[in-house]
Amino acid sequence: MVVIGLGRFGRALALELAEEDTEVLGIDHSAEVVQSLSGSLTHVVSADSTKEEVLRQLGVHEFDRAVVAIGSNLEASILTASLLVSFGIPNVWAKATSEAQGRILTQLGVHHVVYPEHDMGQRVAHLVRGRMLDYIEFEDDFAMVKTSPPTDIVGLTLGNSGVRTRHGVTVVAVKRPGEGFTYATADTVVEEGDTIIVVAAAPARPSASANCGDRPCPSVRRVHGRGRGRSRPMSPPSCGPLRTSCGHAGRRGLCSLGPPPVPDTPSGRRPAATPRRCGPPTRPVVLAQTS
Repeated sequence: MVVIGLGRFGRALALELAEEDTEVLGIDHSAEVVQSLSGSLTHVVSADSTKEEVLRQLGVHEFDRAVVAIGSNLEASILTASLLVSFGIPNVWAKATSEAQGRILTQLGVHHVVYPEHDMGQRVAHLVRGRMLDYIEFEDDFAMVKTSPPTDIVGLTLGNSGVRTRHGVTVVAVKRPGEGFTYATADTVVEEGDTIIVVAAAPARPSASANCGDRPCPSVRRVHGRGRGRSRPMSPPSCGPLRTSCGHAGRRGLCSLGPPPVPDTPSGRRPAATPRRCGPPTRPVVLAQTS
């Protein structure tokens, strides 16, 4: 495996591969960075990855897998990725920090484009809500969640709890306090204090024409260049019912495993929902002052 670009992302990736006994060739333009990783990787060199002759001298074209971990220098990222693709390397991975960069890398023929900051931000967003202990979403709108069991299945076997029918999720593993995870079966009894791992369809994104007739909702736009082709909200929706990870749309799936958080209000009650309207928001009227 060759890792080009040994910044925070590339360094962590290379060191993790080395921990798993994978031979890693690390390349970075900074001699200081290379010196700091000397002895930690199989081979680490300071070189200009945008030069074809340099990469060939290092034998990069002979590798089966390569990772371009250059994110901030757009030109270096594109040139390096282009050379790796031209070498015919079967698996080329590249880091992108923006949709535009990812789109260019995909057009060059990069097999896998990853967005570390974006994907981690989405993952942490699910965790900071407090109901999920860990969250992993896959490209095909499928997710795996580590969480606490809902109270309505505690003390019941999974076969009798109806968790799949009522919540739309499948429990695949259970962990007792102080013990390790075990595979869940229909006879597994979920107890209070357990940790469970469930799999299900990820919370649906807003529809591109949610209650707006034939006019696409202005709060949703199509994401291109990432191979997913999903509609994603770019701002709070201005119209239509919204199905999000808060669990307010039918209370099924991953969002139904816990009660939605109640905002802090003086009365302790949930504030009344504000009806949404289609179309642009109403602008305030400003009256000119006269002297």
